[in-house]
Amino acid sequence: MSAGYDFSMAVTADDGELWSCGLGTTGELGLGNTHNGVNQFTRVGGVETFGPGGVHMVSCGLYSSLTLSCDNRVWTCGNQVRNEAMDSERVSPLKTPCRFDRSCFGRSPIVLVSVGRDHNMVVTAAGRAYTWSTMKASGEVTALGYETDGTALTMPRELINSEHFKCRVGRWHRERIPRIVAF
Repeated sequence: MSAGYDFSMAVTADDGELWSCGLGTTGELGLGNTHNGVNQFTRVGGVETFGPGGVHMVSCGLYSSLTLSCDNRVWTCGNQVRNEAMDSERVSPLKTPCRFDRSCFGRSPIVLVSVGRDHNMVVTAAGRAYTWSTMKASGEVTALGYETDGTALTMPRELINSEHFKCRVGRWHRERIPRIVAF
């Protein structure tokens, strides 16, 4: 499960269903609405939306979320900038989950997705890290791991020397995936 700004998402252990609740002002809940939100966890989807196995993990940020499906696809919804990396022609905000093209993250399986305030990160099993932003950077310090020239950073970009993440991040997530216990 993950908690964002005024919203939460959770993945069920047995069937990989994604559930969300909270304020959905920019579509971050993935439920198709961008206004009132919901007070109770509501099902976003499972195998019929995210493919075989459903969802593996979710990360929530300020006004967006990233989902990693069991078939190794990255999905997003909320206040993301629509770009050529997405399999859809929809524009922001994305009110329902939208899938990134597989070519954005190389050929290695993805082990981690994470969302910050206005930026995102994906780490692959090969230890490669990719970052991008939902906003334009204007030369200030960013959390992307590289300098910017003020242009839009909406395409996932591999970090230079990102192989360092293989032994520090990717390995842990491959070997120790916790099992969620129902209460």
